[in-house]
Amino acid sequence: MGAGTLEVLKKYYRFIKQKPCVVCGRYGGVLNHADHVKAWSPKLRDIGGRSHKGDAAWFCVPLCPECHAKRHTMREADFYEQNGWPLHKLYAYIAHNVLTFFLERAGE
Repeated sequence: MGAGTLEVLKKYYRFIKQKPCVVCGRYGGVLNHADHVKAWSPKLRDIGGRSHKGDAAWFCVPLCPECHAKRHTMREADFYEQNGWPLHKLYAYIAHNVLTFFLERAGE
């Protein structure tokens, strides 16, 4: 990953971490965590599955520290499903965030 791509990814993480937690809605001025989600397609799993590196790094959602800790005690799909985020909805949310991020920065 080039230095330019890494800088854009760091900006994307800040963009995600500034959003409310997708589970509890918490946002008290404290940055949330970026929880990395597995890619939804076997074809996309080749990009690195849940990872902080490479193309898979874009597959993340904001979770407050408490919800993030709870997330790691459960199977990913079960955690999100139980909290109102079936995977198809979660992936649509991720796609929306990625597109919004780039559209808001068009021309930078």
